[in-house]
Amino acid sequence: MSPIPTHRLPKRAGPPSLLMAASLLLTFSMYAQQPGSPTEVRIIGVVHPGNRYIDHRTLHRALVRNQPDLVLWEQDIDFARVFGFLTAYRLRIARTSIEQPALQRFSRGNRSIPILGFDTVIASRRDYIRDMEQIDRAIHGRLAHAGLGGQDSATYARYRALRDSLIDGDTEGTLADINAPDVIDRTRRLYRMEADSLPPLASRHVGDAPLLQAFLSDQAFWIARNEHMVGRIRRYAKQFPGKRIVILTGLFHKYYLSDRLAEGRGSALSVVEPAW
Repeated sequence: MSPIPTHRLPKRAGPPSLLMAASLLLTFSMYAQQPGSPTEVRIIGVVHPGNRYIDHRTLHRALVRNQPDLVLWEQDIDFARVFGFLTAYRLRIARTSIEQPALQRFSRGNRSIPILGFDTVIASRRDYIRDMEQIDRAIHGRLAHAGLGGQDSATYARYRALRDSLIDGDTEGTLADINAPDVIDRTRRLYRMEADSLPPLASRHVGDAPLLQAFLSDQAFWIARNEHMVGRIRRYAKQFPGKRIVILTGLFHKYYLSDRLAEGRGSALSVVEPAW
């Protein structure tokens, strides 16, 4: 707590008046009762493979610009530097998401800043992504050729239009573009439709019971995974009170994390949009 700057008070010949004493007491009380700064959370949504506007250098500059006290990345393990990794990455020997080389560069000049994992444990991320994409293609292939009619056709058309605009357009911009509030709102609406509208559609029009069950399980895991992330972020926030936490996560997770972390009155967490 900073001392009260009494050296700036006007000099008086005698002891301070009662009014001034009361004023000083009130000022001291205001200083003493100020709560500590909330833990600040800045979420940078990324396109893991990058695009023509975003690469590991772009992401590294964003990290430096936001001056984190702590970085969380979308892995279940903490970050560890790998000797020679950037050279291997430039030569395309190492193939990975843009977060790994960005953090490799960032950690080189910021060794005292922790870089911790906050995702759930996934045995093989490559297998998980492959299986998820196969289920997605199969479900939407069935729905596209199911001869939907009436309200079901209109609902699915709205969903496809929203999905296509996000995947084909909104993920192709700069970091500032893809993290814009209207883009995050569209991801929010997309996943609400996936949770509320797609399961009934698939149940009515997909006759493959194992495929339907795999799709519903995948939907449930998405929510459980996001909730796990929220829980770990909150634990880190308690561990590092009053600090600035910068989170690197897939763009489509950002809406969920932002919404859940902003919940609750008097929360010690403050969700702030990153500096671009």
